[in-house]
Amino acid sequence: MQRINVIKTTPAKLSYSQTLVSLYSGCFLTHEDFDILIKNDCSDDVNLVLSKAGLSHIISESNTIDVCSYNSEKLESLFLSEFINQSINVVRSFSGTEHDLLFYWLRQIEICNIKTILRGKAMHRSNQAIEAELFDLGPYTTLPIDALIQTEDVAEVLRCLDNTFYASLAFYTLKQYEQHNQIFSLETSVDQQFFIGLVRRLNMLQSNDKSQLHPLLGRIIDQMNLVRLLRYRINYKLSPSHTYFLLSSGGYRLKQQDLLNLVKLKKIDNLLTELPATLATRLHSLLDGKQQSIQSINSVMESEVIDFAQYFLRVESFCLTSVFAFLIIRRYQLSLVHAILKGKAMNVNEQLIRFAIGLH
Repeated sequence: MQRINVIKTTPAKLSYSQTLVSLYSGCFLTHEDFDILIKNDCSDDVNLVLSKAGLSHIISESNTIDVCSYNSEKLESLFLSEFINQSINVVRSFSGTEHDLLFYWLRQIEICNIKTILRGKAMHRSNQAIEAELFDLGPYTTLPIDALIQTEDVAEVLRCLDNTFYASLAFYTLKQYEQHNQIFSLETSVDQQFFIGLVRRLNMLQSNDKSQLHPLLGRIIDQMNLVRLLRYRINYKLSPSHTYFLLSSGGYRLKQQDLLNLVKLKKIDNLLTELPATLATRLHSLLDGKQQSIQSINSVMESEVIDFAQYFLRVESFCLTSVFAFLIIRRYQLSLVHAILKGKAMNVNEQLIRFAIGLH
């Protein structure tokens, strides 16, 4: 992979964040560690992997939490708390546009809560069922959760967001929902508006930070756009124009003209021949004989994002992108641990667990 030039000096004010990123990165798991979690039932080896991942508090609370039989609500809450606390600690040393972008990225968790509430209202689920699926962010919550849950329908949820940080997102999402009245398009609009805000903040960074971060953030947008494009065109049979409208700008290798060409696809079999050469070559290498499907495309593109993030953490100099890379990897790995424990508790076989989480 081509080396990216980075600033060779570390600002003194970021030394605290640099130390924390170095410390927390010691909790990253290897492929072999994930193999142990997948292959072994409750054992000392599993406990050692969880301890390495910085989740020893789960083991210490084993009187109330049975890791091996999986307590979904409790474990998910603990993993999320671990991620939030570490992230806040790492980000607090930043200021200005850098701080704004990093904290905006962390708002994805609240975005998940917004989508859960919207989906629940659109499907006429009970308030209790919706509330049970929300992430508890404790003191970091900015949403009026009680008011949102008590709303009658999707439109009222979005209007309830008018006086929050998410007012702009709610305005455009409501327009989209009134036009199409589809749950998937509702959630897509929320994500689309979130990434519009993220790219706007990226463009406000100093040129050095912007040039370092765009290859990583752009890969995330590429993954989201390509997977959605395939899903909407092939599974949902949306028109090319409607599909294109639901995609986000700011990709790294999939530019707007590439997306305009790709939305004409009718079969996934033609995908690699229609992609830009650099991305097609990379995907062909990562697929390595795997069946070409939307799931496999998503898995290999996600793995490339993580590989690139891990690469950036190995770059000698510390920078904004190093922190962003850490946040991506840590959240990803915690979600994998959670998914593996859940799969094993449900007696899902090893092969299906590997397929579901994209590890082979």
